[in-house]
Amino acid sequence: MRFSKLTATLLALSCTSLLLTGCEAEQTEKDMLAEAQYCLDDAQSESEADTCMTKISGLNSERANELRCAAGFYQVASPANLSQALNTMNESGGSSAGVLGVLAFDTRERANTTFEYCQDSGSEGLQLLGAMAKTATILNEYGGVLGSGGDPEAQLAAILQQLSTVPDGQVAEDVGSTIQAVYTASCALTVSNEDMCGSIDEALAQDGTIDINDPADAETIGQLLLEHWNEN
Repeated sequence: MRFSKLTATLLALSCTSLLLTGCEAEQTEKDMLAEAQYCLDDAQSESEADTCMTKISGLNSERANELRCAAGFYQVASPANLSQALNTMNESGGSSAGVLGVLAFDTRERANTTFEYCQDSGSEGLQLLGAMAKTATILNEYGGVLGSGGDPEAQLAAILQQLSTVPDGQVAEDVGSTIQAVYTASCALTVSNEDMCGSIDEALAQDGTIDINDPADAETIGQLLLEHWNEN
């Protein structure tokens, strides 16, 4: 059960329970969710985790999407490293590059899909985590260092430094729009992660004219974030 700790760590970010009560139809959904959860706890690989999700292929509830969000992170090679990144997000003093380096997916497609499932989970914590993973993947894709075998933190630090000194408008816009998608639910209305939301707030505070909900500000927001993360 190599990944059972990973599943528990991810689902712990959600405030909802997988237990359902009520009529027979709801009981059937409860059984499907429980079966998928047990399967995911025993999964040994990304493909096995995806197979587990076929057990809830007919469900589109927030609880089902919590599991799909968790399953998406099985592409991350080391559950221990992911747990470390989550701990870093909850502790002051951790570098932004360190967190992003661990959360980067191998493919943009997987990151995008997982981001959507995390969004649909209704969990502010998972939404923020999905956004950070998508952001990390965008940056790593830009840097062209996926699969290079180097130190993830060093790689992301170099990418952040490059984008801070030589901005790329499309990357900045992609990063900004990703954070915009989760900011209100995860940071403005409720704080899913005080340190990560605090880091975002500090970056945005550098420009008092920013509207976090205005798509036209996405590129500016993204560049502010990149520069702030480069320094922290």
